[in-house]
Amino acid sequence: MSNSKIFGVTTRQTLPQEKYYDESIARVDLSDFTILEKLGKGSFGNVYAVRMKETGTIFAIKFLNKKLVMNENIVKYAIAERNVLTMIEHPFLVSMHFSF
Repeated sequence: MSNSKIFGVTTRQTLPQEKYYDESIARVDLSDFTILEKLGKGSFGNVYAVRMKETGTIFAIKFLNKKLVMNENIVKYAIAERNVLTMIEHPFLVSMHFSF
């Protein structure tokens, strides 16, 4: 995964009242998660189920291959996807909780 960048982390089960992580943590990165299984593969990356070590909450994490994203010139679409997922709060759609 050396050419990959972690794009975003979303939960499988989105419940507004549930606390997913300790807000006192300054930064969250890949070392805060344990990869459980591969959920899917797309044109530019893969999606994995991960468990946050601190809370045990299961999230989906999307890895994008930076080289492919840059070569295919889809950076603006990746940024737009991140922005939309960060803003939405709907029970039938995933929400982004972290991006790094």
